[in-house]
Amino acid sequence: MDIGELKSRIETISQHPRVTQGVLALISIGLLFSVFNIFQTLKPVSLGTPTPFVLKDPIPIQQLQSFHILGTYPVDLNNLPLASLGITLQGIFLDNNGDSTAVIAGGDGSVKNYHAGDQLAPNVSIVKILPDGVVVNHNGKLEQLKMTIVGIDFGNSQVAGGLF
Repeated sequence: MDIGELKSRIETISQHPRVTQGVLALISIGLLFSVFNIFQTLKPVSLGTPTPFVLKDPIPIQQLQSFHILGTYPVDLNNLPLASLGITLQGIFLDNNGDSTAVIAGGDGSVKNYHAGDQLAPNVSIVKILPDGVVVNHNGKLEQLKMTIVGIDFGNSQVAGGLF
């Protein structure tokens, strides 16, 4: 049998519909077998036993304050230069839990309440509220706003403070 005759027989066989279906079936079975083998080689990975999240005892706020997360003050806060910002410290509400409030009047006369960390103006923020003043960070330098405390005359006795 020569090559020409072999080609003609292959063309005749390949035109038969059963042969085409048989070849497609064999290819499909081969693909399915390959996919099956791939999935058989994949094994589940054990991640181990998950450890539960355990919440430790809460840390008291007093202990958190001693950590100095935002740093410490290397200077004496009572001897800072006075800030010349055109604002007036009008009152202080001290809170032993660290949530003190400073009442500050702006140059336009508006009065607002501020807390440590609040920004008064660009490059000016409140660092700490003290019993008699407020420490501010003004362009990277610590300065203080002092509250003018006026004595109140109650007739025969003088009361220093003016805060009720």
